[in-house]
Amino acid sequence: MPPDSLPFPVPTVNGVYALDNGNLTELDALSEQVSDRRVAMSTPISRPSHNTFHDGHVKFVVFRRDLVALAPDRVDVRVVAQVRRALTFDAKGKVSSASVNDAWNIRIIFYEFRVRPIPGNPEMLLMQPEKADFALPAGRYVLVLRNQGYDFTVAGEVSDPAQCLERTEASNGTFYSDCEKK
Repeated sequence: MPPDSLPFPVPTVNGVYALDNGNLTELDALSEQVSDRRVAMSTPISRPSHNTFHDGHVKFVVFRRDLVALAPDRVDVRVVAQVRRALTFDAKGKVSSASVNDAWNIRIIFYEFRVRPIPGNPEMLLMQPEKADFALPAGRYVLVLRNQGYDFTVAGEVSDPAQCLERTEASNGTFYSDCEKK
């Protein structure tokens, strides 16, 4: 199928793109590798997301030769939760709490997207939800391709509890938990 007959534009440069409202936007790769889905929490991410989409009805177009020969059947879109508060303990065990800015962690929580080839474009893949009406809730995410994360945000008021974390720094390590409900 020639590119003109597809219901969306196709990229002309290798990369990973989000398809949102008929427009392609190249996604930024995280400098950190994404841990295996069995690892509950990634190393902290300190830079904000640069790509924001108006709603969660997003699909992905991947133009990468290395993926075509061994294309997966499904890919993960993982939740990237913002760390809102940190608890620390002093030498006497007194607890203190502080707000946190610019800290996120990739969680084990994910949404699965189906992968299919794009007709007439053998080096491109389309990644989309199983159900056509599915929308990601507002928040931050990474599309994971071979342990590489591609970062984006869905605009709106974040109400999904999976998008919020609290960090506890104790003498025996750093621990994360869901934010307390207000």
